[in-house]
Amino acid sequence: MDDAHTAGPSHRMAPLDQVFWKLQRHAPHQATLAVLAHLEGAVGSSELIEWHHGLIAAWPRLACRVADGRRPRWEPDPHFRVERHVSHVAVPYPPDDPRLDHLVHNLVNTSFPPDTAPWQAYLIDGPDGNSAYLLKIAHALTDGLRMVDLVRGRPSHIDAPAPRKHDTHLAHDGRLRRALRWRRPAALLLSPDHRPAVRASAARQYASFAFPLEQVRRTALRTPAGSVNDVLMHAIAHGLARYRARYAGESPRPLSVLTLVGRWPLSAPGVGNDLTFASFRLSGRHDGIDSALRETRAAVTGAGGGHPPDVAALAARISPFVPGRTLVASLNRLGRRHDFMITNVPAGRRPFSIAGAPVTAVYGIPPLLGTEMVTAVVPYRETCHLSVVTDPARITDIGALVTCMRDALAETTA
Repeated sequence: MDDAHTAGPSHRMAPLDQVFWKLQRHAPHQATLAVLAHLEGAVGSSELIEWHHGLIAAWPRLACRVADGRRPRWEPDPHFRVERHVSHVAVPYPPDDPRLDHLVHNLVNTSFPPDTAPWQAYLIDGPDGNSAYLLKIAHALTDGLRMVDLVRGRPSHIDAPAPRKHDTHLAHDGRLRRALRWRRPAALLLSPDHRPAVRASAARQYASFAFPLEQVRRTALRTPAGSVNDVLMHAIAHGLARYRARYAGESPRPLSVLTLVGRWPLSAPGVGNDLTFASFRLSGRHDGIDSALRETRAAVTGAGGGHPPDVAALAARISPFVPGRTLVASLNRLGRRHDFMITNVPAGRRPFSIAGAPVTAVYGIPPLLGTEMVTAVVPYRETCHLSVVTDPARITDIGALVTCMRDALAETTA
């Protein structure tokens, strides 16, 4: 079946989407998102292909390719067929086997074929009679929030021409307030970096684990105005600090954190990415869990809370005039100034299905944007599903890191 007719008219890519497309061209591993869902029962290829027809009907841009250039455009792919984007894989090991992490790593880190819609799906059958579903997609198409909504069957995209100006959500702020918002990220980027210099590599490691959401939620209630995000950020920072102390011989020091702040709903039609970054520091020294959570809450609030300076909008404005390699180098510099990056993409408390099979667990796999580690948290039903992506040149033992993070979560929420 030819699906090209569903793709709609050609239209220009939104400014921030253009940034991620430049990354896709020059640094593919830094611009690909993925979601891994464990399913209850087996799913057939025909059922999954039919399910993808429904996705494309809800969001026709999945049948588009990119007409490249200084201002890239989405255009219908005249040769598009769902069958070319869905592959079936059988593996001899269950979902909790580390070899599945290796398989996911290999599938996610392969480049998209040129001249076609930049996404690929995999149906993975295991020996336990259950299947898994892996969807990898170019960041230019969508961000993590919209990607999870797409898989859940509640797409929020509106295919319409992209706006000429990106809404920064700060249009009504005074000049003084805007200046104060920008002071913190500017000081961080311009201050000397005294951390050990370790050369980054193009290699990646991937691991995942789960943790009870109720324990995290209960701990968040101990801090006034605290949130699940605060608890997770503190525990992950504590886990990374513990790993460095045990395996790299580092003394405790302040940690720089970079978080992704997604906006909901979309600020404008035709947009695939509606997010920005927030940057703050945690001291790394705590007298107790309560004081640590209060410090984390103060750091997040000081960085702008839900409305930090819109660094992404600034990058989107200048992107058409900046060579792709310069953009990649700048992003890597931003990432290297931080010890880790974290993103939280809620998948909801209600269960959902993929191709008729109930989803029992769902993990997000973000790109590694210059930092040595990025953690994606996907709360689904009553479980936090955590994925960790690291650079092995800077974190040599991802298994030990996961153990330290598990222990830190358990201690924080005890």
